[in-house]
Amino acid sequence: MELVKNDDSTWTLSKVSELEHLMLSRLPDSADPTGCEEAVDRLYPSPIAPDAEIDGDKSFTLENDWKEFIEPDLRSDFRDSLNAQNL
Repeated sequence: MELVKNDDSTWTLSKVSELEHLMLSRLPDSADPTGCEEAVDRLYPSPIAPDAEIDGDKSFTLENDWKEFIEPDLRSDFRDSLNAQNL
């Protein structure tokens, strides 16, 4: 398999073997963290370090804001990135 940078700054895979094609086609399903809380925590971690010294109310507000405003976009971007290889 070769990864080639095009003049328009995009990338193209060429000389992809059948095995490599099969592996690439299974990427979206293989990378789906659904049902694995540990994978979800790794992909979308809290912005607050476990040992951060923030009072409980601020921590709660930050966590809720993160989950409401940031995390949905992260999830969407991750899904879009996985599906980009199908184009």
